[in-house]
Amino acid sequence: MKNKKNERAVELRFCCSFLFVISFWFTAYIGNSAYTDYCLIYKNEFEEFV
Repeated sequence: MKNKKNERAVELRFCCSFLFVISFWFTAYIGNSAYTDYCLIYKNEFEEFV
């Protein structure tokens, strides 16, 4: 069970990192912070999950 949780945590970390890179690109070129907000919310959930 614990191993499954670790796999999920790695997935979440990877997804957040990926979203953050995309959001940074969008914010830099378009000025849209929606993706950044989403990543921050996702990151908070991830920290609670761990």
